[in-house]
Amino acid sequence: MEVDIIKTIQLMRNPFLDALFSAITVLGDEMFFIIVGAILYWCFDKRFGYKFINVYLLGNACIEGIKSLVARPRPYTHEGIVSVTERTSGYSFPSGHSHSVGNMSTQLSAHYRKKAFYIGGAVLCLLVTFSRLYLGQHFVSDVLVGVALGVGCAFAFGELFELLKDKEEYIVLGVVPLCAIILIVLIACGQAGNAENVLKVLGAYSALSIGYFLEKKYVRLDVKCNWWMQIIKAVVGLLLVLAVKEGFKLFLPKDIPLLYSFLRYFLVGITASLGACALFKLCHLEPKKTQTPDQKEV
Repeated sequence: MEVDIIKTIQLMRNPFLDALFSAITVLGDEMFFIIVGAILYWCFDKRFGYKFINVYLLGNACIEGIKSLVARPRPYTHEGIVSVTERTSGYSFPSGHSHSVGNMSTQLSAHYRKKAFYIGGAVLCLLVTFSRLYLGQHFVSDVLVGVALGVGCAFAFGELFELLKDKEEYIVLGVVPLCAIILIVLIACGQAGNAENVLKVLGAYSALSIGYFLEKKYVRLDVKCNWWMQIIKAVVGLLLVLAVKEGFKLFLPKDIPLLYSFLRYFLVGITASLGACALFKLCHLEPKKTQTPDQKEV
């Protein structure tokens, strides 16, 4: 039945819709989530930005675990269904893109509590999930469960995060040992080469936790500043992160997942959470500190 649904949807295919849904589906990509999270972290609210990415990575880890357990083939493996874009690697159930938009929309709506975020989030979920069907990358049950898990993970992990109150940086004490244990198990079982996405999550998550801890303790960037400073931070920060993510592809061996996936995403995480903030601080991209009367020279 689900195969027939995808076939029916793809009957409407034409060059315009191919291009349209190929563009829309990017809004559920991990890179888009990273961009939104990074801008929140650098320009608006470091704590919420950290929570935003933290909750996403935990949810993404759950998604990857379920994918490996269920091991459902993609729709395009069935006769009569085409992959409109480049074939997405990995398994089909549940949809990672759908999880991303569900997670992102829920977190933003819960934090800002404005009508625009509720409506925008719902529209975004509908468009991205439909794009995954149209492009032949997922079945209906994949996207429905993906969105449900995104919403559920956003609420569940978000509430757990808030239990830490203003000591959220100490998540590092649990995250780093856990990531190390999972990494050791993958290596010991000889599965590191078959768990590229898991290695990416482990690398990014451990680095994010370490970077946030060090930033809060030592760098302490004040993210509230003039609008033109915010633009500079967003542009420079994203270029820096992109340079690390894509630049290390040039010389890290693809056939060694621990380097190409884990190490590369570790460097991306530490650059975004610590390196960029240190650079902004060094360049004085933060509000000028006003002197109190007792600090002024006599």
